[in-house]
Amino acid sequence: MESCSMFDIVKTNNLSPEIMGTEMGKLARELFILRPEEVNISIYGSFKNVTNKHELQIGFLKGIFSSSEKDMLEKVPFIIDNCTVIKFVEGYAKTSYPYTAKISLLNGTESIEVVTYKNDVGKILISEINGFNVKISENSPNLLVRNKNSCKFLAFITSLFNDYEINIIKIHCSSQKIDNIMVIELDRLPSAKIIERIHSNPYVYTAIVIN
Repeated sequence: MESCSMFDIVKTNNLSPEIMGTEMGKLARELFILRPEEVNISIYGSFKNVTNKHELQIGFLKGIFSSSEKDMLEKVPFIIDNCTVIKFVEGYAKTSYPYTAKISLLNGTESIEVVTYKNDVGKILISEINGFNVKISENSPNLLVRNKNSCKFLAFITSLFNDYEINIIKIHCSSQKIDNIMVIELDRLPSAKIIERIHSNPYVYTAIVIN
């Protein structure tokens, strides 16, 4: 299992679209265990009006790939390695927020698709994962978990939070047996030790805290 992963929602009112892209890319990568062999990014709304599309694309890729690969992003076309395919598309679907992006990451048979956006108060949020509408509270900490078995994981997480006296406010679940998405709204932020225990659970692919 990967080490503890924490992600605080970033306020972006004073940040450029490129930096917004970086934060969106980071958030999508936090949910994907493997290194992407294929990256598909669709941008919507005000992202399409950005003058320097190359810098915007670099912003997204800097969030998705590690710092050691950032120098490769300065080249045109982008060269990550011989196995990585990168595609950018300008989408024309209507979105609820002006800065919206759909990020798809693939490696072999594993994949994830994340729709992320900047809301009216300048926070980066998720609206959809693999077609599942994610309901994230903006007022409480949220634990977002990809897991293999929602019933067994739910029993584990309920017992764990009870041990640490953390109250579960709401749970939203995609009800998929193989790759289940669960969003758990909590009354307080779980510690790094708790997140580490969650990562060590055999039913967990990955977990992040959105605070």
